[in-house]
Parts: sequence; C-alpha cells; structure tokens
Amino acid sequence: MKILDTSVVILFLHDIDGKGYFTLLSQNNHHLHIPVSVYDEVLDSSQIHELDTLISRNVIIKLACNDPAEEKALRTRFPGLGNGEINVLCWGLKLKRSGARFFCVIDEKLGRSAATKLDLPVTGSIGLIKILKDDKLLNKEQLTRIVEDIRKSPFRVNEAVLRSLTDEQAH
Repeated sequence: MKILDTSVVILFLHDIDGKGYFTLLSQNNHHLHIPVSVYDEVLDSSQIHELDTLISRNVIIKLACNDPAEEKALRTRFPGLGNGEINVLCWGLKLKRSGARFFCVIDEKLGRSAATKLDLPVTGSIGLIKILKDDKLLNKEQLTRIVEDIRKSPFRVNEAVLRSLTDEQAH
C-alpha cells in the first residue's frame, strides 16, 4: 500500500503525464491511496478530472478522514507540514499500528523527515518511478522521457538521482 501526498499526484498527473503510470502500478499490486485532504488539495487544480477518473476506476483509493486528535498532535509536533502530509502521516501511523505493509509517499523534505522521526517507511515520487523501472513496467525511452519531463518541471530533485533512473537498462 502506498499513501500518496499531493506533490506526488501533481507530478504524475501534470508534470510527467503519468496517469498511465499510476494505472501500471495499481495493475501490478502496488495499491495507491490518498487521504481526503490530498484530494481536497488537488480539487482546485487542473488535475482534478484525471484524479477523479483514477478514483472512479479504483486505480487510486480515497481514504476516509483521520482521528482529529491524532491530526492535532502531529500538527503540534510538526507545525511546518501541510494538510496532505499530516494526513499521510496519520494514515501511516494507523497502518503501522495494524501491522500492514505500506509506504508514505512524500516528496517534501520536512514531510519525509517527519515520517522518519515517526519510524514510518517513506519514499517519494522518484521511488515510485524506480518501482516502475525495477518491475520492468517501463522501457528505456519511457524512463528517458520521464526524466526529461521532470527536468522541465518545477519539481526539484538531485541530478544524480535523475541520472540513476536511466543509467541502467530497463526492459
């Protein structure tokens, strides 16, 4: 199970035209979920129609609201985090308590740091792309296009990390 933060959804649906990549992940047993707060953050963007389509096809599952007391405790402990990150972390804590296997998928440094402090497994958008690569769901040309699209986008990532995506041959 992967719990996606808003920046992940925006990168895939806007910057790299990755609606199909979400579908590939879902079809290959990488269950994708978003908290309601992430949906609400995407609601005012041009990506909402695509996100609604993915939700209606059960590619991405929208999660219910979290415990308000737990949200408040996380907001107090990590005041720099947005609603999406807070709710991804809340779901992470809930899943950790249940013993489920999951990843919090957060790109922002503060959110990733908070997940680490809470001992939650964390990855980011690049981690999802790496899954696509490692599972041989993308070919070399697709990976190259993704890396070029990321370079042209407002998304910021270390150049060495981007190069590592295309260094090894995909299928």
